Amino acid sequence: ETHGVGVAAYGCDEFPAFFASHTTDARGEPCRAPLRFDAVDDVAAWFAAQEALGLESGCILAVPPPAPLDGAEVDAMVKASLDAAAAGGGGGGAGAPSR
Repeated sequence: ETHGVGVAAYGCDEFPAFFASHTTDARGEPCRAPLRFDAVDDVAAWFAAQEALGLESGCILAVPPPAPLDGAEVDAMVKASLDAAAAGGGGGGAGAPSR
């Protein structure tokens, strides 16, 4: 949203993670989706409005995985990975894949 990119979730109030149906922030609070759609026609209208307005930014539609893992389990795996990266001197840009 900071750069004018529309962000919405389909069929959920919380922003889903890659393998879980929700995410939490650093405080453990749910990451709420700013906009929710429950019908594909509404999603299509959102995309069409973006185009009709001539907006050149994109839209992000987050869809929860069909067979989500437990969110707490995913959070624990992410934390363990970040801790291991930090202990090995990684993290930040060093932890991101390169082209």
